[in-house]
Amino acid sequence: MCGMKSIPAGIFSSLSWMLGKSIEISPIEPVLNVMPGFSKYTKESWWNMERDLFALLLKFCSNEATELRDKIYAFLGIASDTRNGNFEASYEVSEEELVQDVVSFLSFGVKIDRSLFSAPRWTLHDFFKNLTFLPFIVSDGVN
Repeated sequence: MCGMKSIPAGIFSSLSWMLGKSIEISPIEPVLNVMPGFSKYTKESWWNMERDLFALLLKFCSNEATELRDKIYAFLGIASDTRNGNFEASYEVSEEELVQDVVSFLSFGVKIDRSLFSAPRWTLHDFFKNLTFLPFIVSDGVN
């Protein structure tokens, strides 16, 4: 919606296809693929690929959010591996605790007690900066 004008999400997300324009290199491509419409259902859409929490965080890690925790919490309801209810948004935890929770979830498939798992003691900024390398960092046991 822009002012008093609006367009259905399905049409908006399909406009690039209808106009013959490519958005594949655009930072908005992942966002458009989440919206209902043609692009979401094409076999080339990332939406049809693995949508676990790690994949979503990688796909959207460069997006901005006023509250950094929302860059994680936004995906808890749509990630394929967070539907068991073990991982819920809590704005009462610190950034460092959230990073530890996310790393334990990505490592074990469940959020475990922080005292039982040694995760990097990072801010969210550090977490997103190192996200691509996280599987190697965790497997090496580096704090």
